[in-house]
Amino acid sequence: MNASLLFAEQARIDLAHAAQRRLQPFGDEQERLCRIVKGKKSSVTILTGDIGTGKSTFIPAMLSQLGRGFKTLLSHPNLPAITANYNWMTSNQPSTMFACGKIAGRVEFITKYEPYEFGETRNVDLTLTTHSIISGLITNDDEDGLDILQNYRIFFIDDVHVSSVEVENLLLRIKIISQKRDSVNNPIHFILSSSHMDPEPFKRYFEIGEDNEILLKSIISGRSSRIARHYAKSHVPRQRQKELRLLLDKLIKEDGVSITGIIVFLPHTEVDEVYESFAGRYTKYNEPFSILKLCHYMEIDEQYDVISTQEKKIIFTSSQLMVGVTCQHINTVVICRTHDIKAFERDIDQSAWGRFEVSRVQVEEQVSAIGRLSPFGTCHFLFTEEIYNNFKERHPSELSLGDGMEYLLVLYGLFPGMHPIKGSMDLITYPSHYVFMTQTQKLRKMGFLKEKTVMEPIINASFSTTEAGERVIRVPLLNGLARFFFGTFEYGCGIGKASWYKNMAVILAYPDDPIAVKKLGCKPSDPTAQTWNNLNMNWKEHGNLFLEHALLNKLAGENDMSNIFKKHEDYLSFNHSLITRVLQLRQDLRNHLEFAEGRAGVTVVPTDQDFTPLDGLYTLMNMAQWQICQLSKSSEKGFVCKHAQSQVEFSINQNDAIIDYSLMAKKQPEVPLIIFLSISKFNPEPNAKYVISHLHNILDMQQFFDDNGTNLDDLGRSLKLRKPNDIKTITP
Repeated sequence: MNASLLFAEQARIDLAHAAQRRLQPFGDEQERLCRIVKGKKSSVTILTGDIGTGKSTFIPAMLSQLGRGFKTLLSHPNLPAITANYNWMTSNQPSTMFACGKIAGRVEFITKYEPYEFGETRNVDLTLTTHSIISGLITNDDEDGLDILQNYRIFFIDDVHVSSVEVENLLLRIKIISQKRDSVNNPIHFILSSSHMDPEPFKRYFEIGEDNEILLKSIISGRSSRIARHYAKSHVPRQRQKELRLLLDKLIKEDGVSITGIIVFLPHTEVDEVYESFAGRYTKYNEPFSILKLCHYMEIDEQYDVISTQEKKIIFTSSQLMVGVTCQHINTVVICRTHDIKAFERDIDQSAWGRFEVSRVQVEEQVSAIGRLSPFGTCHFLFTEEIYNNFKERHPSELSLGDGMEYLLVLYGLFPGMHPIKGSMDLITYPSHYVFMTQTQKLRKMGFLKEKTVMEPIINASFSTTEAGERVIRVPLLNGLARFFFGTFEYGCGIGKASWYKNMAVILAYPDDPIAVKKLGCKPSDPTAQTWNNLNMNWKEHGNLFLEHALLNKLAGENDMSNIFKKHEDYLSFNHSLITRVLQLRQDLRNHLEFAEGRAGVTVVPTDQDFTPLDGLYTLMNMAQWQICQLSKSSEKGFVCKHAQSQVEFSINQNDAIIDYSLMAKKQPEVPLIIFLSISKFNPEPNAKYVISHLHNILDMQQFFDDNGTNLDDLGRSLKLRKPNDIKTITP
């Protein structure tokens, strides 16, 4: 059936609009659809039509008004789109009123996962919701969807061309739901709508007739997708352990036979405690489960043994300990983490850390996005209720996966470890930065990514796979681990060489946590600060990150780090726990690359040992080219730091910065350029200031150019800036 056939001429368009305002059918196609949904046997209809033909608005509303007993449900993959439709249908503004307000009081919008309340609202003819919610409700319905859908006669599944685990789940259940509803003389009519659709893919779920009609009479076997979710009631670790125990008990009791291994991601501070609390718990089953943990002191061989040698196992770990480990022998993943959000900020064209509330449905979309990318089995999130109460809603297109990026890489097998998984995926980034194409080059050569990267505008950022059904991963730019992982491969980190790359990779793995900060009251001119000169790096001219790089080089060669800390404790405060993790990560990265090269049959070309600070500056600017800002003025209160591309003003926490930027701004009216690596926006208000939390600076750009025989134009050409002309507007 084609919903757009009636738009062949202007006169018919005018008549159609008049019919739409009355919510009356117009034309043979709509009349036929009305007859179909009045049928006494269940049916499935494919509804196609161009954008604007009313597939998601007028046609569902029209069918819901056919009379008593025609309550209609419409689900859509994109929360912003269905929200806009709901706002339109309920608008009381004359200029935007939908169907003369005929349905304004008879439509509801479900945004929460509430099984006991779904479909029970009185005096409602049309229910709008998302695929993620209705798919989860049907999956967890003991009656295979009969209970949840009992009050609905018509079920629209919108945009079914957007392949996802939710759509697959719904399509696989249509047949059994229809047969059971017909057995009790209570038919249900499914309408699969899309702006463009080929019936061919539906042969997997239904028997397709010669005229592309869907036949329900034959038995088509198929395994239903599973969308498992479990929500914690408290963020307290002890309560989380209780919730985790209930979840694991349920998994093992119901699915123990099919589970080969469960890996549980925890905050790194809780791994040991939770491991001890579960020791010996699941030994009484016919196939007992071993309780294991991955420890930071394990070598790659030991980590691989933990993953691969046991047939039935539950492994407790954290994302920090997963470098070099493959999930090849794991088919169930449980993630128990607090969920800080990194959101895309349109003002500055990139992501920024902040505390924003995510509504329940948006959290579910993220759960689904991660779950569908796992080729190993099921993915369970153990979220806290506090998440739903303390954050503010964000547009889904602005939500990145935050910590989930780490799990996406692990789940998809991009950490190849001993046995690389030659999986492939499309990589969609938002915003669209061509520079990401080069950052994934090494991964593509090693076979982990397809040869091309799919770019997509930010406004079309619903979490979904491609139309061809290929797996998609949406990467928030500048995520710490993403920079560490992609950047390391891109810049050719040779084994045992180019320590700058490995150091920078591990520093960028924790972009919001400097390993050293200046003590309050100290200035770079203080005598105690001059002791840093013995690190063979003029850190005062190259900034915090180069100081950390020099510190890591120094620490890596020392058995006793306390002497280094004591020598500089008058000027700097050290984050000892982070330093320990970073040093371990540096070694893990080296081990990981060795195994990855050997197993993938690819040799990374070693970088020249004679790696100069100038090389480092160019490389860093290449990695962070869209993160250049400028100390634009000084005043009695300090200085203003402007993002070079957007001209949005940032602030710097001078107490944490090792460089005295306020003094620098006063002394240098020509103002230097700053490269920052992480920003935060903890105040969700529109006019909130962005705060730079980790940065690298170049004190005097013009002097830098003079000393190295280059200029601003050469710099722009060498960096291949996304917008080469932007940097020309900066006058150092």
